[in-house]
Amino acid sequence: EFLLSIVFIGSVVGMLVMGYLGDALGIGPALIVTNALVVIGALVSAFLSCGAPRAVWRDVAIGRFVLGVGVGGNYPLSAAKAAGSVSTSEDAVANAAAAFFWQAPGSCAPYLVAL
Repeated sequence: EFLLSIVFIGSVVGMLVMGYLGDALGIGPALIVTNALVVIGALVSAFLSCGAPRAVWRDVAIGRFVLGVGVGGNYPLSAAKAAGSVSTSEDAVANAAAAFFWQAPGSCAPYLVAL
């Protein structure tokens, strides 16, 4: 349960930190950072899971926290990018809603392709 909750803790941290980073660096560079964190966190969880049990738990927890920060950062940044690309507020709301709608099919697509 701890390893599952650490992803959600990282996600909350990512939502808070990456929104600020998007304001400081710009949305495009901040999205690159968040996607890099997702990849790094996944690779750490996958490849550093050997050795003593205590070291494995530590490495996997750190990897999943980093992964959670990256995933959490994608939420505010993708909404800001979708909303910022149009001129009217109605179009901004529609684009942000469409961005969040397509996350669910995108999450299911790898499993459907693997079948």
